[in-house]
Amino acid sequence: MKRLVGLSVVTAMLAGLMAMPVFAEGEMHEMMAEHQRLATRYEQYATEQDALIQEHEAMISGASMKFMNPKATVGERKRAMKRHCERIIANAKMQRDEFRDMAKLHRESAEMAH
Repeated sequence: MKRLVGLSVVTAMLAGLMAMPVFAEGEMHEMMAEHQRLATRYEQYATEQDALIQEHEAMISGASMKFMNPKATVGERKRAMKRHCERIIANAKMQRDEFRDMAKLHRESAEMAH
């Protein structure tokens, strides 16, 4: 009985190994290329967020108000513009960091597929 149980365990282990995906060389290169492509795309998204951050930092320092409510006082317009820019900057930084993390994960996955 012990031998039958042991044989059953070995058979189950072998069946599990056979179920693991085996990739052909070409599939591995395709997977690696796809991960590299995605890493590049996420880096591009991060760079776009950097541009958005710089644009809004410039707005804060320049206090550009041409699209602000003309009925509001100058102080109100500056405070509103600063709040708007600070929110955009904070969100863009968070998004940029997420994009860079995803790029890093895809680069690591490409290396593992190599």
